[in-house]
Amino acid sequence: MYAGQIVETAPAVELFENPQHPYTRGLLASIPIPGRTQPGQPLGSIPGLVPSLVGEQHGCAFRNRCPQAITACADEVPPVHSHNHMTRCLFASAGAEPVLQREGMTS
Repeated sequence: MYAGQIVETAPAVELFENPQHPYTRGLLASIPIPGRTQPGQPLGSIPGLVPSLVGEQHGCAFRNRCPQAITACADEVPPVHSHNHMTRCLFASAGAEPVLQREGMTS
């Protein structure tokens, strides 16, 4: 959930192995992993500030902190894509390859 909206839901294993929303990926990057995270190693963080929820909201609430944001993110409330893995993002779509693969990233 981000800024009062559910941005991603999926079965737990699917969510951890294949996060689709940039906010979910940012949250998962902030979790220390025993055996992989070294003592003193900085954890991942999501840059920027949470938007004000006062007044009318337009577009994606996460856009100002999102590394993938484009102009359309400010204009449209992202659609919900779902097939047992719900994601609210312009870059997600049912049947599309996972965001991590499109970006050449690994989990």
